[in-house]
Amino acid sequence: MNEAILETNKRIELANEICEYYKPLSKGIILTGSVAYSPNHLVNPKSDLDLLVISEDIRKFLPHLGIEKNKIEKIGLMHLDAYLYKTNKNNIDVSIHFLSKSIFDIIPIALRVNLKKNKIFNQVPLEKLIKLYEAYEF
Repeated sequence: MNEAILETNKRIELANEICEYYKPLSKGIILTGSVAYSPNHLVNPKSDLDLLVISEDIRKFLPHLGIEKNKIEKIGLMHLDAYLYKTNKNNIDVSIHFLSKSIFDIIPIALRVNLKKNKIFNQVPLEKLIKLYEAYEF
């Protein structure tokens, strides 16, 4: 088995583990980065794993990230739409981007507006773009 396939499989396996852990708290989890856009080709031992986790309230993830209780209390007072958590698991750098569903829902709208000259985006109904956050398994 070539190195790119082996390294992709390691990251997919890790993504599934993370997915199972966060799935009960999330609306959806999306695999992004090189593992998503170039699996089995450009993924190598130095490639990281990037995930996007969508939730109604991302503050509920904070206790699961090892954040101290007093910091969680301070964060709890703020409006929180995004949080980036970086870690290393099994010698793989992992970036988990937590986004509120309300913020994630405006991304396709922004894309459609910014790329309105792109015929592909204009032909895709907005409802189909918004449904992206329902993806879970890789």
